[in-house]
Amino acid sequence: MKQIPPLAPALTYAELFPAGTVLAPRTSPEQMRWTGLNEFRIDYATGAALPTLGEMTLICHRNVLTPAIRAFYRSAGIRLGGTHRLYSTHAEAMQLARQCQMRGSTLAYVYSLPEELVSGGRLATPAALYDWLNDKANIDRLCDAAHLPEHVLLEPGACAALTEVMPQRPVFVKACHPGVSGGGADVRFCPDQASRQSALDWLAGRPAGWSAVRVEEAADVRESWCLNLAMSERDGVRYLGAAAQLFSSPATQSGSRIDPHNQPAAETIAIASEIARKAARLGFVGVAGFDMAETRDGKTLVFDLNFRPVACTAQVLLHASAARRIDAKISQSWSRQLPGPLAPALAVLEPFAGNGSFVPVHLYESTLATGDVSRINGLLMARTQDGIDALQAAVDAAVDGATGSP
Repeated sequence: MKQIPPLAPALTYAELFPAGTVLAPRTSPEQMRWTGLNEFRIDYATGAALPTLGEMTLICHRNVLTPAIRAFYRSAGIRLGGTHRLYSTHAEAMQLARQCQMRGSTLAYVYSLPEELVSGGRLATPAALYDWLNDKANIDRLCDAAHLPEHVLLEPGACAALTEVMPQRPVFVKACHPGVSGGGADVRFCPDQASRQSALDWLAGRPAGWSAVRVEEAADVRESWCLNLAMSERDGVRYLGAAAQLFSSPATQSGSRIDPHNQPAAETIAIASEIARKAARLGFVGVAGFDMAETRDGKTLVFDLNFRPVACTAQVLLHASAARRIDAKISQSWSRQLPGPLAPALAVLEPFAGNGSFVPVHLYESTLATGDVSRINGLLMARTQDGIDALQAAVDAAVDGATGSP
């Protein structure tokens, strides 16, 4: 089979951070308590930057970069640049990161870091600033009120009042806290009073330490996107692109799609860029993903500000190159969890990867530990949405047939 042309990301992490910076995405379950991610999911997350890393050092779990995974990336035309420092345990990951700090390297990171790394200093973004920027209670201080949905912030001790805020309207209830959030773990959709009562029970079971409860109108959205932006000391703020968000239900995202005929308006991009400039002036360096929407009555609204790489960041960075090399137009995310090894799935996916219609962006080989699974995240590439749908059916059938698990 003819080798597929290599992919060229629109931006690499190496271009974003100063020379010598080390990407250290591994953190502890305590830091991830708001998202509910277990040890395996935290290890899995350390491989998200691999296809877009560039010539930079990455500390990642060895199960995101096995020989078989390396070969699969290669078959898809993805060159894995940089230096990969592999670990097996949390203690090993922390030791590798501390060694980098002691040798004078700055650490870039994705999620709030354990204190043992924060105390070591030399962080691309100060830890306190990272926590503040990612707290939903502070969105109002970064974004003009004209671009926010109607909302009320309640103090933690006054959250019972959420039943009285916009009482006849559907709302989203959001638990605000310093540091990382994501995956909808801190958001509840409440279409009626019964669901608001359920939200109170949900809040009571959340980890301690939240800063506020945000009760926000459920706006009549025409389309919502995650806009990705990069902030660096050298190049300032750079808009990278956006992916439309796909939802299986309100507040439950199921994937993302990039279609050149469905992109945010210039005003939406300008609003996002101004927020990014404010964060950059405060000292943030890195990639951010802003959840924004355009409503049916013509408003642009900001729903959430994620000052970290997000699920669609690799898609945004790879889309143009992946589309150009096979004359595609649309990319759509695809993912699968497998109870066993990756090998059967990779074998049937290789023809799709080899012709460029499937782009692997994030892989993980399961261990024998209870509760662990293999994971595959990638992009489906086609000229039309009908082509995407047909390709998804073919990929699903191939993987299901090889693994016996839909």
